[in-house]
Amino acid sequence: MQKIPSFPLWIGNTGDGRDHRVLAKCGVHAVLQLAGEEPALEPPLDVMHFRIPILDSVGNISHRLILASNVLTTLLTNNITTLVCCSDGNGRSLAIAACAIGQLNGQTPFDSLKFVQEHHATSISAGLWNDLLLSYSQAS
Repeated sequence: MQKIPSFPLWIGNTGDGRDHRVLAKCGVHAVLQLAGEEPALEPPLDVMHFRIPILDSVGNISHRLILASNVLTTLLTNNITTLVCCSDGNGRSLAIAACAIGQLNGQTPFDSLKFVQEHHATSISAGLWNDLLLSYSQAS
């Protein structure tokens, strides 16, 4: 798990979401799980769990992408320490984090992605990123 500076935000993989000790140590109060191919996490009872399955490729359902970003934006706005996780922690998690940070800071998705990339290695599929950009252009 890696902390994104200036935000109560951790990025990790599904294994991180299963490790109750790490969640407690990092003060995580919410987990946003994005990997639909992974079994649902079972976090401690006092940790909120949001599961919004999205693809690590093209073909995503637009409302799921927007919902995932809006959920994270709401959690961060309310200063709730959150882990966003997907299979490897380098793709979907970071793409959704970049969109949420962009919403909070009034930045373009590209600028917020650059910020995220300064603090975490990324491997975002072009298909997912294009789906996100299309979803936001249609929602505007």
